[in-house]
Formats: sequence, C-alpha cells, structure tokens
Amino acid sequence: GQGVKGDVRDIVIKRKDIEWEVGLSIKHNHDAVKHSRLSHKLDFGNEWFEMPCSDEYWDAVEPIFNILKKEKEKLTERVTLASRLDATGITVTPVNGRGKKAKVIKKMEQFVVDFRIAKNITAPVGEKTIYVRIMKPDDDILLKSRADVFTFEGKEINYSMKKMVEYDGEELSVTMYWNIEEFLSPGTYRVDIFADGNLIGRKNFTLEK
Repeated sequence: GQGVKGDVRDIVIKRKDIEWEVGLSIKHNHDAVKHSRLSHKLDFGNEWFEMPCSDEYWDAVEPIFNILKKEKEKLTERVTLASRLDATGITVTPVNGRGKKAKVIKKMEQFVVDFRIAKNITAPVGEKTIYVRIMKPDDDILLKSRADVFTFEGKEINYSMKKMVEYDGEELSVTMYWNIEEFLSPGTYRVDIFADGNLIGRKNFTLEK
C-alpha cells in the first residue's frame, strides 16, 4: 500500500471493520510507527496490537527465516575465508656458510625461507606473528626448544621459527632464517606457514645426499 512520503513499507495490515491500516517497515522517516524488526520469535501482533499472530503466519514465515539464517551463515563463512592471509611464492633455499646455495646436505648451514603475504583489503591490519614449521621426511619437526609453541585449531603445537611483521593490507615480503644444527637426512621436507591461527601456506622441498 501507499505510505507516508519517504516511508518504505514491507507489510501492510488492514482491517475491514475500521478505517485504518498499519504499514510495517524496516526503514522509515517518520514517527507514525516505531517497532522492533520482525524475527522468527517476535509475535508482533501480540506485542503491538494484542492480537497474536496466527499459526498460518508462523507456518509461512518459518521457512523464510530458515533461509535467511542459512544465507547469513554462508555470508559469514565467505567473509571469514576472504579475510584470511595467504602466503604465496614460497621458496626454501639451503645455503652454505658464505650464503651461497648448497646442493649437498653436508655443506648446508642455513635454510632461507622466502614468501609473500598477498594483498588482502578485508584482512585485519596491524602487527602479525608469523610461525613456520619445518617438517622432516618422517614428519617430525625441526625445533630449538619444545617450549616453542603456538595455538592452532585449539591445540598447542611446536613451531620452528617465528617473526613479527607489520601488515597494512598490501603485499608484504617476508624472509626467515633457520640455522641448521641438527642431522639432516635426504628426502622431502615441508614448510608450513601460519598467521592469525590459520595455515596460510605450505611448500615441499627436497634435500639430496
């Protein structure tokens, strides 16, 4: 029905026996009707007119609110996924004591881990702690201390190294260094990168004898 100028009405209530009608709106620019928004629990008929909504009304609106709930959950999930950081261009370079690339294990003294945190305008900005786990071929972790832990998926797990960075939403280059002090065997290793409680990147690399 036609409402007051500037009013946007979603539902119009009319009664044949009296000369009035009520428009319920989400947006309004006047004080004619002030009300709570409709919900799957609000009996607006009883609240505003002392005339409870019928079973037909509840049967009609229940599937609508169920759809809205599911859509809200999907949107929340999409926003959460979109706000996660993403580590790209991950490389792991074994180097010798002179900082040159080493091809054989016995000459390796350090792993240089390079990656980029991709641009993300939806991610929270500010100081971030980046954690890296270096996993051996037997899936054990390289670490300096068993006390070096962080929380992931509700559990405390060890990390190999960490670094604090300042993220402003733009692409950020990060380099981290692991000093090799343990015995390394040939095989396929893996680096996992974490930030904000999420796994943001993973890369396999192979060491030859």
